Amino acid sequence: MTMAQTPEPEEERGGTQQAHLKDEKKTELNASVLLASPISRSTTQGGGWGLGDPWAGTMAVGLYQLEGSEAGEEAAQVRTGGLQFFKVSSSEGEGGAEAEAEANQRELALRLAQVAGGAKIVETGSGVFEIKWFHRRDLHTRSLAVAKACGEVSVHEVTLGFGGGDGPDRPTDSESDAFVVERERELCSASLTEGLEGVFCLCVDVAAPPQGGDSPPSKLAASTSDGRVHLLSCDAGTPGLRVALEWQAHDLEPWSVCFHAADPNLVYTGADDSFFQAWDCRQGGGGGAAVEVEAEAPGRRWVNRSAHGAGVCCVRTHRDREHLVATGSYDEHVRFWDVRMPRRPLAELCAGGGVWRMDWCERDPSLLVTAGMQGGCRVLRVEGGGGSLEEQGAYLGHGSIAYGAAFLGLVGAGGGESLLAASCSFYDNQVHLWGVPFVRREEDMLGPSS
Repeated sequence: MTMAQTPEPEEERGGTQQAHLKDEKKTELNASVLLASPISRSTTQGGGWGLGDPWAGTMAVGLYQLEGSEAGEEAAQVRTGGLQFFKVSSSEGEGGAEAEAEANQRELALRLAQVAGGAKIVETGSGVFEIKWFHRRDLHTRSLAVAKACGEVSVHEVTLGFGGGDGPDRPTDSESDAFVVERERELCSASLTEGLEGVFCLCVDVAAPPQGGDSPPSKLAASTSDGRVHLLSCDAGTPGLRVALEWQAHDLEPWSVCFHAADPNLVYTGADDSFFQAWDCRQGGGGGAAVEVEAEAPGRRWVNRSAHGAGVCCVRTHRDREHLVATGSYDEHVRFWDVRMPRRPLAELCAGGGVWRMDWCERDPSLLVTAGMQGGCRVLRVEGGGGSLEEQGAYLGHGSIAYGAAFLGLVGAGGGESLLAASCSFYDNQVHLWGVPFVRREEDMLGPSS
């Protein structure tokens, strides 16, 4: 299959800068979703790429492949999948910190490497629709929640290490692909669709741990293609998943479920019915009948039926402003909300394609990257205290549907910084690493946090 090529730059519109492809890798199966563990500032300034943190600049890619007979013979079709890991590294070669410091005065030469291991794919037993990180507790080990086509949610634990031998030696920049998956295992799983045929688990989210606590999150939320939403408890002491609550949230497929940034009792959902809803799980999760904003129905805090012109694909709470939420829709628009006033969005912008997934930038909380299916990927900036959205950059280099995108961080220095991101596309099995020039803003474009 021909590798996707970066298109000729378009005429810039309203300050949009064209992103540039830095590297690309092929996944073993169709790439359905992508998560990234960002690089830190110290990672790119003389400290070595990932020498202190094996997860810095690492991407987890969910895989989904429909195999078997032609369409129309559903019973014979099998949805296989798994997880594949890639890592970003500098390709400056030898020279150590001095060469890297020199490279930081211009844009770093970067590449992708697959994280090696005993197998190319971490098996999940079924096609992957969504993956989410658990909040981190260990330097070398991370856990992921996985939503699978078989109707299950599973929790997988992956440990990364240095593959340069048993001694204290660690890889140089040119050996970053010596990082290996030392261990991987499925900790637990739960079926959400037992006894139901053709019902998939579409999305999963992991609640933030209690403020100030170092225990892992105890709650997961998941959605299934029959319109139900499920709240699960995760017992870290004796690994297990238990369905604590479930309810009929939508009449059509709920593609997104998302916890409130600070309150694990509040869950947002979006679905093919174009509804964007908030649920208070302390009230029991009922309220299947349609209600208006602020109506007192058990479980449902509010619903907005009219803002989206098509299905709601993605809901993302802001990292730092707990009342701010972004939604992405098949109608090709990103909308930015203050959920304390959910009758209408604060701002909206056409992103050029159905907005399937989004990710907030850790280094600049006003930036959002989108995976816009046939419309490529966009970098958006929230301005005016949340009252406006502007496109800052675009990456149009995928040759198939872009289903995942995530920020990796900032690289470069001396006024020549680039915002680094990664994205994946489905039918051509691609992961792309790309960058767009970063424009630093002194003021906080989101305004006060409360």
